[in-house]
Amino acid sequence: MSVEDRTIARLVMRELARRRHLDLTDIKVSVSRGVAYIAGIIRPSLGEWLDPKAEMKAIIDGCKRVPGLRDVAFEAKFDQGAKK
Repeated sequence: MSVEDRTIARLVMRELARRRHLDLTDIKVSVSRGVAYIAGIIRPSLGEWLDPKAEMKAIIDGCKRVPGLRDVAFEAKFDQGAKK
């Protein structure tokens, strides 16, 4: 991973962390040639409910504001249940 890709990955993770109503402990972000790959499982924080389509759009839109990012490949799944 290039230095630019590492910087973009860190900025994407920072953007994801702004969404405090999400449990992102099982998420992995990798960047290759300016394309961010978001994979894993996204859960709501305790007591929250998620609209998966709206959350996915908000995450992608937020990530696309990261300088140097060309595209986002969203491969994560949403789980409405609590972490086991």
